[in-house]
Amino acid sequence: MNTQNRYWDVFSTIKRDAVYINRCHASVESIDRTISIFSAITSSTAIAGWAIWSQYSFVWGAIIAASQVLVAVKPFLPYKARLKALSSLGPDLDSLALTAETDWFKVSRGMLTEDDTYALAMTLKRKSQQAQNKHCKGLSLPESKRHLAFANREAETYMTGNIQETQHEAPALQGSDDNADAGRERLGSSNIGIAPANA
Repeated sequence: MNTQNRYWDVFSTIKRDAVYINRCHASVESIDRTISIFSAITSSTAIAGWAIWSQYSFVWGAIIAASQVLVAVKPFLPYKARLKALSSLGPDLDSLALTAETDWFKVSRGMLTEDDTYALAMTLKRKSQQAQNKHCKGLSLPESKRHLAFANREAETYMTGNIQETQHEAPALQGSDDNADAGRERLGSSNIGIAPANA
């Protein structure tokens, strides 16, 4: 693999990782919001006073019991920690992808030496790893096949449609929709550590 292709490979991976992390952040934020709304609704005395609950008191009792359990275990759920980590990691990867896109102009036109191009690629990889260590140290992120497939599509569309120059035959992104397993391996081994899960 020549240095220009190596740079493209690192660039495209960071772009895909950024899309994936932002997608996961939106999902975790939605779950956390749903839990909060459910807790708020079940704690409302006005709702508890609705006439319908006098007819279905056992239903309201079950909802209240579920709500109390949820409130008790919420501090131990991973959503708050993940939300904090993802909300910081996503923008860092977006910024890094923008830096990679800016430098790609010089790389794609051969304005840099091979040593300089290689150094830029390694710097991108190092900064991506540093961002992960900074925001997700000690925190495992569950794997989501659905979000990964979305990230693969979005990144490939962006890279081949907006970035790829006609004079450069860029390598295809690994991990397309037709090969989610390859995508998971690439994501996990490149920048973002993902714990196995059936998310």
